[in-house]
Amino acid sequence: ATVNALINQLDGEVEGGVQPDGSVSYDIVLPITISSAVSDDEQMQQQPVIPATTSITILVVDDNEINQCVMEAILGKFGLTADRAYNGKTAVSMASKTAYDLVFMDCVMPEMDGLEATRQLLAQHALPEHCIITAMTANTSDANRSACDAAGMNAFLAKPVDLTKVKDLIFSAMQNKIDSGLHQAG
Repeated sequence: ATVNALINQLDGEVEGGVQPDGSVSYDIVLPITISSAVSDDEQMQQQPVIPATTSITILVVDDNEINQCVMEAILGKFGLTADRAYNGKTAVSMASKTAYDLVFMDCVMPEMDGLEATRQLLAQHALPEHCIITAMTANTSDANRSACDAAGMNAFLAKPVDLTKVKDLIFSAMQNKIDSGLHQAG
């Protein structure tokens, strides 16, 4: 239901289901608009000014491939791509090789959940200090938010995700990277 809500929010369609051989296959079709009805002046007023040369590395950690595809489509709306990990264990391994600026971390996954992965990433100093680790979950209870905070996550994103919140996180990650670079240079 959460995936369908996300796809509907993006004006997309899902086709597929159980195949004759018993496997499950889905095709997700998401329209991506390149142009905008908003004027350049209005766009400049709506979003922070980030230098065009600022790029960020993003990791999406979710055991559900459809959720990963939806996040990639959302990030694609902003001209961004992401690496994917299917569980926390893989995410910890990937972060030891790549300096991610923004991590979208599902909380409930096999092998290692998002809370434990976050604790390990922080304990091992596997991510740059400016990295934003965002909890991405359908469980919006106060207890779950507290658990995410206690694990060291910096932000909380409820599923289905809100495009405006994703955009704000992207701009925050870019600004953090810029500020971190300026701090190190000065």
